[in-house]
Amino acid sequence: MAKSRNELNPMKAANKGYFDKRSAGKKTGSHAGLENPIEYRISMARPRTHYFDITLTLNEPGTGPVDFVLPVWAPGAYSIAEFEKNVVSFSASDARGFLPHAKVRKNAWRINSRGLPLEVKYAVYAFDRSSSRSYLDSDHAVLNLVNLLVYPEGHENDRQILRLSPSSYCRNVSTSLVRIRRDPPTFSAPDYDTLVDSPIMVGDLRIYAFRSEGKMHEVAIFGGESVDQANLVRKLKRIVEVASHVYGELPYEKYAFLIDVDGDVTDDGLEHRSSTYCLVPRFAFTTGPGTNRMFGLFCHEFFHLWNVKRMSPSSLVEIDYGRESYTKSLWISEGITTYYEHLLLRRARIYSVPEFLDNIVDLINRYLSTPGRHLQSAEEASYDTWVKFYKPSENSINSEISYYTVGALLGMAIDLQIRRNTGSGKNLDDVMRTVYRETYGKGCGFTDEEFQTTCEKIAGTGLDDFFGNYVRGTNDIPLDHYLGFAGLRLVPRSNGGSHGFAGIKLVQKAEVPVIDSVLSSTPAVEGGLFPGDEVIGVDESRVDKASLRFQVENSRAGKTLSFTVSRSGRLRDVTVRLGKRPTCQYRVQKKLMANDEQKLIFKNWLGQDWENRIDYEDLAVSPAVDWLFFKPDYF
Repeated sequence: MAKSRNELNPMKAANKGYFDKRSAGKKTGSHAGLENPIEYRISMARPRTHYFDITLTLNEPGTGPVDFVLPVWAPGAYSIAEFEKNVVSFSASDARGFLPHAKVRKNAWRINSRGLPLEVKYAVYAFDRSSSRSYLDSDHAVLNLVNLLVYPEGHENDRQILRLSPSSYCRNVSTSLVRIRRDPPTFSAPDYDTLVDSPIMVGDLRIYAFRSEGKMHEVAIFGGESVDQANLVRKLKRIVEVASHVYGELPYEKYAFLIDVDGDVTDDGLEHRSSTYCLVPRFAFTTGPGTNRMFGLFCHEFFHLWNVKRMSPSSLVEIDYGRESYTKSLWISEGITTYYEHLLLRRARIYSVPEFLDNIVDLINRYLSTPGRHLQSAEEASYDTWVKFYKPSENSINSEISYYTVGALLGMAIDLQIRRNTGSGKNLDDVMRTVYRETYGKGCGFTDEEFQTTCEKIAGTGLDDFFGNYVRGTNDIPLDHYLGFAGLRLVPRSNGGSHGFAGIKLVQKAEVPVIDSVLSSTPAVEGGLFPGDEVIGVDESRVDKASLRFQVENSRAGKTLSFTVSRSGRLRDVTVRLGKRPTCQYRVQKKLMANDEQKLIFKNWLGQDWENRIDYEDLAVSPAVDWLFFKPDYF
């Protein structure tokens, strides 16, 4: 296991903000520890062009070639993003004048240093509204520094200074970085890793602060003037409190919630070492379910400050900014975080018991509606994220499973198994806390085998069959079995009756319904419908998306429909004999009877007596970030 450069006293260093899992085991550069820091100056003087103008000063470059490298991906967003494509100019100089440079890799520029302090200037175009990118306009700026700041190779462990300008634009700034000067806004970081893992939001922000367990928390909101800010801050404080109880500490001095409210975005968030940046749709807070959905997003990203940023798979401890870092453990890092997203909102009393169970059922229904679960295991889904998950195709639902979905349900199953084995004396919290202390506390990451061993130790029993069948294998998780430990059961919401089912999902393009994807082993496949087919009519009648769905769902199973489709510009007739809708939509209900053990598990799990009513409406308010999950919307 890799060790951190602070391995002599990693917890002390971590609490001071000097330790980062991505630095553990990193090769120390020959210039590490120099007194003169690397200095970055970022100007936002041209917001209408969406250009950040950046100047980097390297005070002690040495002599010879120096490569200046821009990361190609953002940790936490497991996809090569090619940030270098947004660099629109690049130049270098020292006291003796201009220095030539050469592109030596797609994301690296080489300069031959003459031994004098050198200055690099470049501009980055930033107009992308996503949680892992940067953005600049006349109203505000979001600086995800990992896609803005090049680093001189070999100097990653030098101290970093960052200055923002102009002052007129930077009146309000929020970040978790240590501020060392008010005007111009100036910040410091012990190394490059810490600097680029600390996003910054600038603009007309409303900034609120609260303390929890002696630590400072800042909530910065851009836009969303109608948001009930007092309620938002009050509930974020509750989330912080219940999450900290899982691990027993808040491993930072300051945490920043950067919340960017915009009408033209989908909800999206990214975790960072001591902060999170979240994009929120403008109308998300106008309904109860929408508001809860946003708290799910904030809770998910906050929980990551332990589970990912500090309690990390060993294969992610040392990050290579220039290429993929593969792991089989994202079902733990992301999936179990999704489970805690809901569990902690219940503990914080933001979710009622029915709302919690509604979200669990939503995950179950997504899982059971995804044929790909039979072909891809939780570990395989984790490993393949770089080549599959962020690059979905029309066949993804048939060949893949989201590690968010399966990981959340595996986490719930492990939690309930531990509660049953220990008479409700222990639970998944004990696993997470143990792995955290035995890895982060020692400056290393955990292996898949170590995570299983810890689960077994806490549960007091071997779990080879569980991990073999459901984590490394593709057997269906017996969810009804595990829910039964808490006196609950899964029941079909509807068996589909005799209504017809084809197995297609549609999108509407230019008033023509187009088949987006086709479920495997369904009448649509047997009949010969293809993804991309434009459906012109059915049974010689013109249809749109709504009327086509109505016609299929209101036909009896066994009826034959004749689809007229346009495929590659040619009209074809495709005959489909409708089948019966499969049962993959369920509800959670209490068992008719529960014993004392089951009632105790239910109460300790959900904080409510089993005898209380748990009837709920079908108002799933999560997953928090819907595009990360396959949507069971086939008919």
